[in-house]
Amino acid sequence: MTDPFLSDFLAAGVDADEVPELAALNAARPLLDAFITLFRGTEAEVLMRLLVLREIGREADAPRWAPEALRARFTYLDAVKLETVLKRLRDNGLLAIGEDGHYALSDHGRNAVAAIAMLLRFGEEEDAELGFLTAQLAGLQAVGGITAESLGHLLSKLNDLTWHFEEAIASGSEFRILDARRRLSANGRWLERGTELLNRLLADPEVDFDIARIAQRIGLAQSRLARADASFQRALNKIEAQRVTLGASGISSSDVAAWLRGLGAAALATLAAEACASVPELPL
Repeated sequence: MTDPFLSDFLAAGVDADEVPELAALNAARPLLDAFITLFRGTEAEVLMRLLVLREIGREADAPRWAPEALRARFTYLDAVKLETVLKRLRDNGLLAIGEDGHYALSDHGRNAVAAIAMLLRFGEEEDAELGFLTAQLAGLQAVGGITAESLGHLLSKLNDLTWHFEEAIASGSEFRILDARRRLSANGRWLERGTELLNRLLADPEVDFDIARIAQRIGLAQSRLARADASFQRALNKIEAQRVTLGASGISSSDVAAWLRGLGAAALATLAAEACASVPELPL
């Protein structure tokens, strides 16, 4: 039968059991419920749940917490609000409580904390999505759990980067090309690790056909990205040949553009006001 919570989203006459794409999500309901618990509500409520759950999970040597130890750990939180957060996490299976009244992360709670910790770790770096996806695949490979879907996410990111780089070159903008080149350089180590991962994957004679097919497409995408730096250099050489120098000052049009880009909106408005003059309309 169709889940009453899903029926409003399905077309008339369609049962959830008839949609194979929903099967994996339905099978993972307990884990998904853990994330729903964490992220439902106001921004402040979500932040407090994440804060409490992460701090409880930090104590690897002493993973079980007495209520008084929790209150001592979170002295900066309102006591009533803390109890509300703990109850919410406990009632929804993210925290377990033993017969002695001590709290500990449940299996789903620990999985949620670990996933969020990895996201936060890579969130500290600019343009770190490729690193996150590559690290995730390396972990899956270590336990023999790589899937076509997980590889597909990496392929999608590589194709997205290629599109952005091609757009930057087509724009003819020196600044966009330099920014794209910087992004390519920042992702270089992850491209190298991705290549190592693919080599190990394709060396397995028993690798699944769909996985091998996507892995080969990833290899092609990585090859295109490896050639991108040469394309950037050719585009920059073309821009250099067209660069205009302002008199004998040694200042180029690119220097002026870079200076203008560094100004704030107020400074640009002041420059424009001083450079423009109103001309009275004269009757003919």
